[in-house]
Amino acid sequence: MQVIKRRKWFYILSLIVIIPGIISLMLQGLNLGIDFTGGSITHVKMPSKVTSADMRATISELGLEKAEVQKSGDEFYLRTSQLTQEQTDELMQALRNEYQEVEFMSAESVGATIGGELTRNALLALGIALVLMLLYITFRF
Repeated sequence: MQVIKRRKWFYILSLIVIIPGIISLMLQGLNLGIDFTGGSITHVKMPSKVTSADMRATISELGLEKAEVQKSGDEFYLRTSQLTQEQTDELMQALRNEYQEVEFMSAESVGATIGGELTRNALLALGIALVLMLLYITFRF
């Protein structure tokens, strides 16, 4: 294959892939998880008949519309904005009132400070990786 002779086509092909990605990133932004934005993860065990939709409906009644609900067997992981201990207790009470057989497994919170630090470290690692790749390509070719 004559790569050098057809380099313009390879440049065009690369741009066809890269430009839509950049546009999409600018329009939609990044979908950062709790590790980067801060928030709470509540892990509960429920009766197997409860669906993710049922859980979302119960949670939205508490004003937690943007909560992410992930079901794994008869366990649920509820990812929400940062919750205080009182809000977590209120959430558990609402779940117990609705479903009775609720077992609290754990609750974890990640502060926005830690999320900011993770974001900064991730961007730093990305920058270092890009520079090292460019240096390698420059000296290798």
